[in-house]
Amino acid sequence: MLSEIQILEKIYAGFIGKAIGVRLGAPVEPTIWSYERIQKTYGEVTQYLRDFKNFAADDDTNGPVYFIRALRDYGLGATAEDVGETWLNYAAEEHGMYWWGGFGVSTEHTAYRNLRAGIPAPQSGSIAQNGTTVAEQIGGQIFIDSWGWVNPGNPQRAADMSAMAASVAHDGDGLNGARFCAAAIAAAFEATSIDEIVETAMATVDANSTYARVCRAVIDFHRANPDDWRACRDMLTADWGYDRYPGVCHIIPNAGVTIMAILYGKGDLPRTAEIATMAGWDTDCNAGNAAAIVATFQGLDEGWGKYRKPINDFLVASGIVGTINIVDIPSFARELTVFALQLAGREVPALWLEDFTRRGLRFDFDLPGSTHGFRTEGFNQISLRHSGERHAEGSRGSLEIQLDRLERGQGGRVFWKPFYRRSDFDDERYRPMFSPVVDAGQTVSFKLWLDPWNGDGNLRVAPYVRRTMSGAIEETGAWDVPSAEGWQDYSFVVPEGVEAIDEIGISIEYFGRLKFLAGCSLPISGSRGRDTPSSSRKPRCRNGARFLVSPSIAVTGPRALAASRAIRRPTPTCGPGTIMPATSW
Repeated sequence: MLSEIQILEKIYAGFIGKAIGVRLGAPVEPTIWSYERIQKTYGEVTQYLRDFKNFAADDDTNGPVYFIRALRDYGLGATAEDVGETWLNYAAEEHGMYWWGGFGVSTEHTAYRNLRAGIPAPQSGSIAQNGTTVAEQIGGQIFIDSWGWVNPGNPQRAADMSAMAASVAHDGDGLNGARFCAAAIAAAFEATSIDEIVETAMATVDANSTYARVCRAVIDFHRANPDDWRACRDMLTADWGYDRYPGVCHIIPNAGVTIMAILYGKGDLPRTAEIATMAGWDTDCNAGNAAAIVATFQGLDEGWGKYRKPINDFLVASGIVGTINIVDIPSFARELTVFALQLAGREVPALWLEDFTRRGLRFDFDLPGSTHGFRTEGFNQISLRHSGERHAEGSRGSLEIQLDRLERGQGGRVFWKPFYRRSDFDDERYRPMFSPVVDAGQTVSFKLWLDPWNGDGNLRVAPYVRRTMSGAIEETGAWDVPSAEGWQDYSFVVPEGVEAIDEIGISIEYFGRLKFLAGCSLPISGSRGRDTPSSSRKPRCRNGARFLVSPSIAVTGPRALAASRAIRRPTPTCGPGTIMPATSW
C-alpha cells in the first residue's frame, strides 16, 4: 500500500505534468495551427514555444481545480446532479472556466445552459438532450484528471467517478474518454510499465465503442512500429481524422493522439508532452491529458527542469471565486491527497486536515523541488531554489535564497504574490478573476537562517507588503541582521490600507564593504489569521543566506462574495483567503 507521502508526491508530479502539457501545447492549439504547420514552423519541439510573464488560465486546468470541489461541498458520495450544481456554483456564465462557443456548438456552454434551465445532470449532458455530436466532444476527458488522482491504485472507481462527473456535459464516447484517462492516472500510481497502465485503463472502457477501437488501432500500430510516431499520426489522419467526426474538437481523433503520445513517449514526461504537441489537433488538451498520466507514473524527475521551472508551483484558474483562482500546486496536491485518503477510509494526518479546512495558506517546501510560487525582484544576483540541506522540524525542505557577490547597497525582494491584475499577464486566456488572498489584520510568520560564505555578514532584511495600484512598498518591521547560528523567527501583522496587496515578502540589502556571497534559508511561509492555531511544522531553505517562512499562512474572516447569481445549495467552501469582490478583465 502506498504511504501518504508517496500518494502526495505522485499527485504533485501528476499535476505539474498536466500544467506542463497544457502550457506547452497551448500556443499551437487549433484551429489555425495544423499538424503540418506545426512541423514546418517548429520541427522537433524540445522546449516551450512561448514565454509568458504568467501563464493565464486554461479550461484544461480549470476543470481539475474546480469540479472536484463537489466532494467538499456535497460529500464523498457526490452525484452527477451535485457536480452539475458545482458547475453553477463556480462558473460565471460566458466568463472564464470553459469555451463559451454557443449553445449547440460548445458542449460545456450547452450543458451550462441546460443546467440553468433546470435540466439536471446527467440529462444536461445526454445524447438524448443534446445529440451525439455535442455529447462526444473532447471535454469528456480533459477535465477529469483529479478524479484519477483521488483514487490512487483504484482505476475502476476512478473510471466510475469520472464518468459520473463528465456526464454533466457528455455522453457516449465522451464518457469513455473520461473513464480511460482517470483510470490511467489511478493505475499509474502502482503500475510498473506504460503498457500496464494502458491495458488497465482499457479494461474500464466499453470494448465495442469507437473510443476503444481507435485506442486499439494505435496500440496495434505501435506494436508494429514502436519508434515512428509520425507514421502513427499519418494513420490517424487517414483512418480517424477530423473529416470523419463532426464538431469543433471531437474526442475520437484526439483520443488517438493522446494514447499515441503515451505509448511513444515511453514513460518520459517531456517526450510525451512534446509528441502530443507536435501531433496537432487539440494540442493543449492532448498534451495535458497524456502528460498527467505519464507524470503520475514517472514521478518527479530532474529531467523535467526546463519545463518545470517556469511553472514555479503556480497556476491560474478562472472560476467565480477569486481566491481559488490563485492555485498553489503543492497545497492543491495536498488537498487531493486528503480526498484520496478519505475515499480509501484511511486516516488523514492532522496537519493536512487542518490545511484542508484552514482559511489561509501554509507553505512548507516539503515536496521535492517545491517553491510555492516564490519570486525575486530587483537584482538578478538573488536566486531561489528548493533545498533539502536544512529544514525545520516536520518538513523535508526549505527555500534557499542564494545571494551571489552582493556589493554595498545592492539587494532586492523575495516574495509571494497574493493578488494579480491584467498587467501581470501577456494575454487574456479564459479571463480569470482575482480577489486578494492577503488582507489587513492577518499575521505573517516566517523563519530565516543566514549562511554567509564570503564577506562580513552585514546583510539585513525587512518584511514588507506592496500595494497593487501605486506599487508602494510598506515595510512592516525593522531592518534586522538574520542569525547565522540557526533559525530566527519573524512575524508581522498586515497593515491597513485602501489598496490591495500584491506582494508579501522580505526586502534584502547588503550594507558591508566586502563582496558578499551567501545563502538564506526560508522555511514555511505563513500569513496566519489571528484566531487560527499556528502549526509546528516549519520548512526551510538551504545554502547561503537562508530565509524561512513559518509553516502556515492562514486567513480568517470571509467577506461577502460578489456574484451575479445566488449560490446554490449548499454554499460552496471558498478555500483559503479573504473573499472580496473579484477584479476581472
